[in-house]
Amino acid sequence: MMKNSVTINCLAYQISLARKKVQKFYEKHLEELGLNTSYVYVMEVIKDYGPCSLTSIAEHLQLERATVSNLLGRMERDGFIHRMPGKERRSMEVHLSEQGRKVLDRALNELSECDRILDDALGGKLDDLKGEIEKLNETI
Repeated sequence: MMKNSVTINCLAYQISLARKKVQKFYEKHLEELGLNTSYVYVMEVIKDYGPCSLTSIAEHLQLERATVSNLLGRMERDGFIHRMPGKERRSMEVHLSEQGRKVLDRALNELSECDRILDDALGGKLDDLKGEIEKLNETI
């Protein structure tokens, strides 16, 4: 594509391209732990809020329930979570397994290291960039 192309200059295109590259960067660092970024996001919600319903996880991460359901199935298969009966008759709660708790701590350290690397690459402006993206997400 040409440098003056509307597609290249479009914010949506640039954000989409950056999201793919940043996610690939983070996931490369999580690979040896058997994780991807989605697993970490779900586990962190459970760590922060305690046992959660599928709906609660979906709301916290702004994902579709079907997406979270598929994700939880894979995470349970991989031993990172357990689904248990909830307080209400037909409800289920998602809990971190011991394996999930252990690997989450390592994953969060890896993600912090990724942030440090990106911050260096951006000349110490990663927090500024995150702040601007957060404003954009709140505005739209």
